[in-house]
Amino acid sequence: MGANAWAMFCPSELLKAYLGRAFNREGVPDDRNVRTWEKERPYLARDVLNILRSGSSGRFQLETDRSVVADETSLGIVRLHDEFSRHVESVLLARCEEALAGLLSVDDSTIQRQALALRSSFGTAGKLTFDDLLRLVDGADDLRGEVKRIDDRVTTETSDILNSVLKRNPEVFRETIDKLSQLKGEEDDGGEDDAEDDVLSGASSDPRAEALELLMRAMRDRARAIVLDRRLGGRSARVVELIGTRMPEPARLRRLGADIILRSRIRSLIQAPRSAVLGVPTIYSRYRRQASREGSPHFKPGAETSGFIARNQISGHETDILLFVMLRNARRIIRHARGSRNDAIGRNEWLARIESRYLTQVFVDEATDLSAVQLACTIELADPRLRSWFACGDLRQRITVHGVSALSELEWLDRWTDIRIDVRKIDVGYRQSRRLRELSDDFAAQIDASPIEPTKPSKGDDEADVRPLLAEGLQGEGLARWLADRIVEVEAGVGSLPSIAVFVDDGALVEPLAGAVRELLKQHNIAVMGYKDGLVVGDEREVRVFDIRHVKGMEFEAVFFVGVDDMAARNPDMFYRFVYVGITRAATYLGLTCAKRLPPVLEPVRSHFSDGSWSAGDGQADQSALGETEPVALR
Repeated sequence: MGANAWAMFCPSELLKAYLGRAFNREGVPDDRNVRTWEKERPYLARDVLNILRSGSSGRFQLETDRSVVADETSLGIVRLHDEFSRHVESVLLARCEEALAGLLSVDDSTIQRQALALRSSFGTAGKLTFDDLLRLVDGADDLRGEVKRIDDRVTTETSDILNSVLKRNPEVFRETIDKLSQLKGEEDDGGEDDAEDDVLSGASSDPRAEALELLMRAMRDRARAIVLDRRLGGRSARVVELIGTRMPEPARLRRLGADIILRSRIRSLIQAPRSAVLGVPTIYSRYRRQASREGSPHFKPGAETSGFIARNQISGHETDILLFVMLRNARRIIRHARGSRNDAIGRNEWLARIESRYLTQVFVDEATDLSAVQLACTIELADPRLRSWFACGDLRQRITVHGVSALSELEWLDRWTDIRIDVRKIDVGYRQSRRLRELSDDFAAQIDASPIEPTKPSKGDDEADVRPLLAEGLQGEGLARWLADRIVEVEAGVGSLPSIAVFVDDGALVEPLAGAVRELLKQHNIAVMGYKDGLVVGDEREVRVFDIRHVKGMEFEAVFFVGVDDMAARNPDMFYRFVYVGITRAATYLGLTCAKRLPPVLEPVRSHFSDGSWSAGDGQADQSALGETEPVALR
C-alpha cells in the first residue's frame, strides 16, 4: 500500500493531531493521511466536484456556521438526502425520456435512426432506468458526432444575431454592463442546456465578458422559448426586458431555437452520466428553492432562509448530501466504465478526476460523531473494486447533534452505499482502572436502557486502585486551589508529572481556569496551558485545559472535569454524553467538581466517589500541598 493510498477520518483537529503522532510513533508516517471531515468537505466540494464557487466554476458559497436545514440530526439529514436523491433520479429520467421522444419525432432521418437504436438498447421493454442513463458514459457515439455539427451552427447563429443587435444598438452592451450586478442577482431560470448547467454563470471577474455571456444566453433562451411557446423567466427575461424593442424579430430567432432544442435533447441523453454527477448542484438549487416556497418541513421557514437560498449559500450538511449523491452516482458510472472497451474514464476528465481521489483503505475514528451521510461519503471514497472501509465508535460517546445515534443508521448505510457492514462489538475498555471501569459502566446504564455488559480490562492493565473524587461547592479561586492541590498529589503519587487534563464545557472558560491554576502551580514549576479551540494537542509534560468537545479519542493518566452542575444547566441535551466522554478519558485519577451540588441525575453514581483527597486515606481533605498565594479571580 502506498503512502497516500489510505486515509483515516476523524471529527476534530485535536484528535487528528493526536492520531498523527500515534501513527508516527508506530513507524507509519502521517503524510496528510489523517484528516477531518470539516477539511475534506470543502476540498472535495470545491476542487473535485465543483459544488462550491472557485475562480472559474461552482455554484454555492459554503457557510459552515449557518444552516437552513430544519432538522440537523443525523436522521433529519438522512431524510432530506433520501428525498433529494429520488428527486435527482426523477428529474434526469423525465428529461431523458422527453429528449428521446423528441428525437424520435424529428425530421432528420439520421438522428431519428440513431435515437431508435438507442431506445432499443434500454432493456427488453425499451423503458428507461437510471442505470441505463449512467451506462451512456460509453454509448451513443453517433449522437455525439451530431452534437458537434449542431453546436457549430448554434454558435454561429447566436453570434450573428447578437452582432446585428449590437451593431445597430451599441448602447445595449454598455447598459448591460451598468446593470450587471442587478442582473446577476436574478435567479437563473435554467432555460437552455439544462444537461450542462453544472456551474454558475458569471464566474468571470471581467464585466465585459460577463455582460457578453448574459447577452448570448438571453438570445439563446429567448429563441428556445419562442419555439416552445413558453414564457421566459429569470435572469434571461430581465436581459430581454433591458434590450426591449431592440430585440430581433421572433422569426429571426426561430431557426436558432429549433437547433438549440435539438442540441439540448441530444445532450440530455449523451451527457446524462455527467448530469447525474456534476449537474446535481443545479438540480439542488432549484429543488431547494421550490421546496422552501412550498413550505417543506426540511427547511426552516422565514425571510432568513429565503435570503440564504437567494444568495446561493449552502450549509455543511447540505454540502454533505450533494457530495454523497454525486460520489455515489460517480461510483456507479465508474463501475460500468471500467468494464467498457472505449476508455470511458480517460475520455471524461471529470470522471478521471473523481477516480483519482479513491483510496485503497478508509478508516473512520470516533465514527458516531459523524452523520450517517458523512460516513456514506467516506465509504464512497473507498475504491469501488475493494470497498475496504473500517470504522470504530461508541454510540454513548456521541457529542455532536448530527452524529449517528442508533445502529439502525448502519442499515441505511448498507442500502445506500451497496455494501454490507460487518458490525462487531468490543467489550475491552481503554487502559482504565477497575474503579473507573465500574463507574463508567454504571454511568453508561443511565444513558442506555439496554443491559450493559461489564467492560473488561485492557491487556496489561495494572488495576491501579484509586477512588475518583467529588468536590462540591467549588468555584472561583477555591476551585483553582483544589485543582492545584490535586495535581500536586497526582505528581507525588506517580513519582513524576503524568499526562493531566482539565475539562470544561465551554471554550470561553478554558483560559480563565488555566490562568488561575497556572498562578498556583508556579512555585512547583508545573506548566498549565489552555487550548480552547481544539486545534493543538499540547505537551504531555504540561497540565492541559480543554473544552470537552475536542477530547474524543484521547487518554490521560488524570482527568478533572469541573462544573458539572453548571454544565447540566447549559447543555441538558448533551450532558450525559459529555460526562461519559470525560470520565472515560481517565486511566487512573478522576476528579469531578460542582459549583454547588452534584446534579440529581448523577446521584445514582455518587457512591463511586470519595469527597476528600487522594493522599487522605479517610476521605477527608488533607493539608494543602501549596503555600500561601494571592487570591486569583476566576470568571
